[in-house]
Amino acid sequence: RAALAAAERLAATAVGADRRRVDLRVRQSAVRTAPDPGPALAAYRDALANAVADFPADVEFRLLQGLATSRDPFEHGPGTGAEAIPFFERAAALAPDHAAVRACLVHARLNAGQPAAALAEARH
Repeated sequence: RAALAAAERLAATAVGADRRRVDLRVRQSAVRTAPDPGPALAAYRDALANAVADFPADVEFRLLQGLATSRDPFEHGPGTGAEAIPFFERAAALAPDHAAVRACLVHARLNAGQPAAALAEARH
């Protein structure tokens, strides 16, 4: 919590995508601490969609959008499934050699019952 508060203070002078990253992290953390996480998760997902709309070439925002399809807002890939694949594919189109994007695609494809596609992705 202290680190998040410090980041918010520093972000007050940040601009653009950097400011948005801090805001997203605050929203992500709110999901974990909310008594009813549903509305907070929806707000986090909406904020991610807005970030992608404002910064369409930002690979990290697209990666986070795919991860946010999970029920756990702190998901790192292994729990994602079919609903995350389009987000990860868009991120991969922007950064074909981004290791985290490729790893997330492998997990999502495996969980979606696409083992052959997951294996092809792992060999990329």
